[in-house]
Amino acid sequence: MINTEASVIVWAASGPSERAYESRRVKGGSLANAVCDEIIKSPGGTIERKALWDRVMSDIDYENKNQIKGALEASQRARVLASSQDGKEIMNTPLFWNKFSS
Repeated sequence: MINTEASVIVWAASGPSERAYESRRVKGGSLANAVCDEIIKSPGGTIERKALWDRVMSDIDYENKNQIKGALEASQRARVLASSQDGKEIMNTPLFWNKFSS
């Protein structure tokens, strides 16, 4: 076991016994697309984890509801896994921020 004071947070598009899949409306998966899109929309700015999580959940919900019949027919369920058990600490801090921005 490695003991560190660093906070480790993993954003996953699905659980260990589930499947993540590519989006049919955008290139790549819903999770990756949401993260990249939010970074592009906020150059040098702050991206709040809660706002990003809401976007991820909205995009994945859309994909789940609009699957092509007969395709995978499995719902994705995004997860945030963290070394901290404090949900407020995890979601109420910035994902990225520019310490040099005014």
